[in-house]
Amino acid sequence: MCWYISNICSSSGYKAFYSSFDISDFIIENDKFDFIEKIVGDTVMGLDLKDEILVVDDGANEYGIDLCKEYFDIIQNKLGFNNASKAIVQQDKDGPSYKDMIP
Repeated sequence: MCWYISNICSSSGYKAFYSSFDISDFIIENDKFDFIEKIVGDTVMGLDLKDEILVVDDGANEYGIDLCKEYFDIIQNKLGFNNASKAIVQQDKDGPSYKDMIP
């Protein structure tokens, strides 16, 4: 599974984080939250709650199944990023589109 978090509009400019592993492999539930919190927080991306975020499942499956649901849930519902959206890119397809990336 490959996924990334892309900050598409913020006061500090465009930022992206890419990961090639799935947080569902984390055994302790709080580790998932802590990992995502560090990515979007001051440790990695330094985003504010008002910033727009795009969570992308980049071609991890051929059926368009939502594998980034867990990431998106943490970002939007637990961390409070209300300007978060997600995109699912089918296997061997390009994406997200430019239309998905513009604010």
